[in-house]
This record gives sequence, C-alpha cells and structure tokens, in this order.
Amino acid sequence: MTEDFLQYIWQYGYFNSHNIKTTGGENIIIRNRGILNKDSGPDFFNARIIIGQTEWAGNVEIHLKSSDWQKHKHQNNKAYNNVILHVVYEDDYPGLMPTLEMKNLLNPDLYLKYINFIHSSTKIPCQKLFKNVPPIIIDKQIERCLLERLEEKTLQLKPSFDNSNGNWEEFAYRTLAAGFGLKNNVLPFELLAKSLPVNIIKKLCGNLFAIEAILFGQSGLLDIATTDDYVEALKKEYVFHKNKLGLKPIEGNIWKFAKMRPIAFPTIRIAQFAAFINNTPHIMDTLNTIKYTEEWFKIFSVKASAYWDTHYVFGKTSNKKIKTTGKDFSIRVLANVAVPLIFFYANYYGEHTLKERAIALLEQIPPEKNNITRMWQSLSLKINSTAITQGIIQLNNKYCIQKKCLNCSVGNYLIKPIEK
Repeated sequence: MTEDFLQYIWQYGYFNSHNIKTTGGENIIIRNRGILNKDSGPDFFNARIIIGQTEWAGNVEIHLKSSDWQKHKHQNNKAYNNVILHVVYEDDYPGLMPTLEMKNLLNPDLYLKYINFIHSSTKIPCQKLFKNVPPIIIDKQIERCLLERLEEKTLQLKPSFDNSNGNWEEFAYRTLAAGFGLKNNVLPFELLAKSLPVNIIKKLCGNLFAIEAILFGQSGLLDIATTDDYVEALKKEYVFHKNKLGLKPIEGNIWKFAKMRPIAFPTIRIAQFAAFINNTPHIMDTLNTIKYTEEWFKIFSVKASAYWDTHYVFGKTSNKKIKTTGKDFSIRVLANVAVPLIFFYANYYGEHTLKERAIALLEQIPPEKNNITRMWQSLSLKINSTAITQGIIQLNNKYCIQKKCLNCSVGNYLIKPIEK
C-alpha cells in the first residue's frame, strides 16, 4: 500500500463509505471529502464531515499508519491544527484524534490494477489497455499536459527575465540565442548573448557583416580560427567594436562541434543568428504579432552569409551548399523557444487572447518526430500537430516514466471501479 494510492481513493471516494466509524467507535458521515492539496500542509482542505453528533469543517490528513503523525511531527506544526479526520490504512497508534482506518474498506481489485501499472515493464504503463480508453479522455489529458509544459517552460524562463532587468528585448534576444544552440550549445549561446547586450547589436542592424563580426568575435571562435581573408576581415571589424565598446569575448573552446552534423555546427548557427537579428530588430514585438506559422517560417527562414555557402568552419572549404535554417529547426525553435516566450509575456500581462494564439501556433505546426512520438503512434494515437507532440512529451516524461498513473486521467479511467 502507498500513501499516494490512499490519497487517490479518498479524493474520488473509491471506498465503502456506508456505516463507517472512527476507530474510537463514532459514526462518520462524509459531506465533502475536501480539495486535494499539492503543496505543503494537510492533504485535503475544506472537508465537511459529521463525526458522532457534530459536523466539522476542516482538513483531512492521509497516512499509511496513524503513528506517521508523530513521526512527521505534525503535532508541532500549526498548519495541522485544523485537521478534523486522520485517514490511515492501519491505526497502529490509537487515541491521537478521530481516525478512519481504511484497511477493510478498500476494493482490492483497484490496488491490484494500480500495482500492475507501477510494476509494468513497458515504457507506457497502461500500454496494453490504452485502446480501451475513450478518445475524449486521452485528448483532455494531452491538452492538460501541453498547458503544464508551457507553464513549466515559463517558470524556467523567469530567471533569465529577471537577469534581463525586465527588458523584454534583451530577454527575447537571450532566449532565442539559447534556442539556436539547441541541446549541445545552449550554454555557449547564452554566454555569448549575455556578453553582448541587445542594445549594442541592434545599432548594427542593416549591416550584416558587422553583426557577424561582433558575434563571432564575442564567441571567442575568431581567436582559434584558421585564418583566411574573411576571417581577417571579421577580426578587423571586431577589434574596432571591441575597443570602442570595451567588450570582452567568451572562451572559444567551450563550443561543441564533436558528434554533430556539420549543418548544426555553432559556426553555422551563429551566422544564421546574425542574419535573424539583422532582419528582426524588434524581436518581442514581432513574436507577439505572429498569428500564423507561415509568418514565423517567413521571419525565421534565414540563411548564413555567402562565405558559409562553401564553409562549415573557418578556413576550410567544402562543397557549395546554401546554409538556411531548415523547417525542422524552425519548428523546434518555435515550439521550444518562441511559443514559450509568447506564453510568458501573455502570463506576465494577463493577456489570455495572446496565450490562446500561442497555443494555436502549436496546433498549426506539423508534428515533431522523435522516439517518444513514434512510441505513442504505435498505440494508434492520432498525432497531427506539435501541440499534441508537446503534450505527449510532457505526459511521457512527467507521468508515464515516473509512474504517476493516479494523477493521469488515462490511468485514473483504467484503475477506477467498473460502473455497474
């Protein structure tokens, strides 16, 4: 038996509640089981329960054993002063307070279903029964997970916003820079943007070469580059701005090239970021006006300058290929960076219409393709947008992997008693 399962049973009333008594022999009539509390303090708030002849309003605490009350030192915590009923699996320490022992009130089949999920060897615990779940329940859980994921991403963005001193342009610039780094070069891109404030780089808009020079110079990559005419020109341009503005570059050796496709090399991404900044001088305003993904792809469809048509790194020529931001890359940045940015802004100012627009953008984007989405597609789940794939990723990572079946609408549906 687990405490989570007892909380689940109490929350939904999946136990025999007829003619129940406290372990002290007083009759119990449950008017309201209360509201689940996911933070610190008692497990359920605002319950209404008749114990004996008195109706009580207060909180309910759930434990496996009544002795856990003492073990957790709730008797010394004022937050627990208004607990009206102690619900336990086993009352091994009688007399503390009105206590309901659940051991003989539970349906053993429910716990068996739950244990089968918890100990399932499949990556999706309910995989074998998934086909029995009504689509509306699955859709609602994925939608809920999408919102959870967006809320989590906004929380992750808050430190960056605070470090930007409330400057939305600086915040958007730094966040998008990190997005260009994807997984391997997020930190170097963050450090690069932090070393070069947006107000400096915006003054260079309209001069792509100068933006490239100052970005590559601040990246530290020019210090370790194999030289050629282009590199020398970049260095000359960078030194001018460096001396004028008192800039200090980051270390060039922190950038990662190993085990990466050449098109994703940081040199290419920095050149593409330079083109994006040159074309988009007002980042946050631009993001907040996007209504359709076609607008995003138009804005984000940038290519590195001509030098990079025949290079992936400095000083080493390669077969000619124009280095544009591909659609897959654009989708990843929109889904993981741009939409969370818009959502953060909308949350900050309470603009619900803007939040809906951010979600609508995800609904317009073709679905992401990765191991997680392929696994869920194998269950015949219809996946037709990035809104769904983002929800699935959250569902998989925060519920399935962690075996949080009791907190999932799908798991709840499969575990709950069969209605007769």
